[in-house]
Amino acid sequence: MVKKEALDDLVRLPSVTKLKGQEQLDEIERRLSLLYDDCSGRKASMTVIHIRVVLGIDDNTYQRWLQAKVGSRQPDGTKHDINVEDSETIAGEEKKHIVMRRDVLKKWVDKAQMATVEAISANPKAGGPVFLSKAVWGYRDHETEGRLNVTMSVEDFLSGIKKPAKHDD
Repeated sequence: MVKKEALDDLVRLPSVTKLKGQEQLDEIERRLSLLYDDCSGRKASMTVIHIRVVLGIDDNTYQRWLQAKVGSRQPDGTKHDINVEDSETIAGEEKKHIVMRRDVLKKWVDKAQMATVEAISANPKAGGPVFLSKAVWGYRDHETEGRLNVTMSVEDFLSGIKKPAKHDD
């Protein structure tokens, strides 16, 4: 388990957005590894909020990084996010870095999700992990018409240990 002082210092570090290239990827990896170890040691769940706080990024940046999107200024002056693969202005190392950053972030988000699922598997009656699976990760108990955009129940996920298929509302 990470010492409380070390975790407090981790949260106070400047945003990883100030770093570039491999240095940024290494720092993301280091911070999320420490966070994961701390959460595991305390038997706490790691969530998207934890990830964002430790990296020093807002929700918009988190979503763009997770989807490998970049801002693109349009001829009319507006700015839209486009997938890095569709960008004509970003090439080579920068494009590779954006894709690698997405992959590193997805790896840690998947680990956080799986830790929550494993906590449910260990104790299906535990309220905390079940709540997190629904409130944070978007799982649900059964098929309903609701605001969640996941087509797999928690029980189906646990029985098959597979990724849910997501659809647009």
